[in-house]
Amino acid sequence: MNRKRIPILLLTAIIGGSSACHRAQSSSFYSKFSMRLMATSSKSSAILPCDFSAAAGGGGEDSIFSTRRGFAGINFESNKSANFSCGLRPDSLPVADEERLLVSLRQQVEDSLRGFGANIKASGNPDGHSFYFNYALEDLQGRIQVTGKRLGARYNLQAEIQESNRPLN
Repeated sequence: MNRKRIPILLLTAIIGGSSACHRAQSSSFYSKFSMRLMATSSKSSAILPCDFSAAAGGGGEDSIFSTRRGFAGINFESNKSANFSCGLRPDSLPVADEERLLVSLRQQVEDSLRGFGANIKASGNPDGHSFYFNYALEDLQGRIQVTGKRLGARYNLQAEIQESNRPLN
């Protein structure tokens, strides 16, 4: 073999091997999930009467915090928190509508998981203000928990998503 080809073959092998180790370490569901999009969809916005005026404190924030741990695709865990908050009129969103909102969001999250090809392993409603899904997607184990709470004249929605290539606790 020609000596000039050896460095080129070695470089190609290193680059190819490196890309294989750095595959995306979270699912498309994880990376594309937005609490803001869920809350402002036509299914939810009919129930959640956000008042985006300055007098109501505005609204529509969508903050995301995400962390990843792991090395070169061996063992990893990704955590993401997505939040949405909006101002409410004083007489809006009675308890019955709040329950309808969470039922609507639960269905949207379930539909989204299934749309990405997830196998839902478990689900539940630990209290009247939250729900969760444990799922398997590709070679990943995941969990999403969504919580909704009224705080004064604001309504806050928070989604916590965790994915790992190992079983979750």
